Amino acid sequence: MKANQPYEYRVKAVNAGGESKPSPSTGVIKAKPLKEAPKFDLSSLFGAKDIKVKVGEPLKIAVGCQGSPTPTVTWINNGKPIGDGPKVIQ
Repeated sequence: MKANQPYEYRVKAVNAGGESKPSPSTGVIKAKPLKEAPKFDLSSLFGAKDIKVKVGEPLKIAVGCQGSPTPTVTWINNGKPIGDGPKVIQ
């Protein structure tokens, strides 16, 4: 199997009672690469000069990340990881 190439799949089962008929086709599916570098979706930040938040209000920044295997994401501030929960960062 090669990455990004189209494939179609059908399944057959075999047991002591015999062999099944093939399943319907999956239709064309592109194979994903086994390893793919992480990619970030920063589109939610484009065009924003400043992000303003009222004191005490939560700030959520949606940053999509994909890759294969699924990447582990760590937010860092001044070289230290930022955990979950309320934080004040200056």
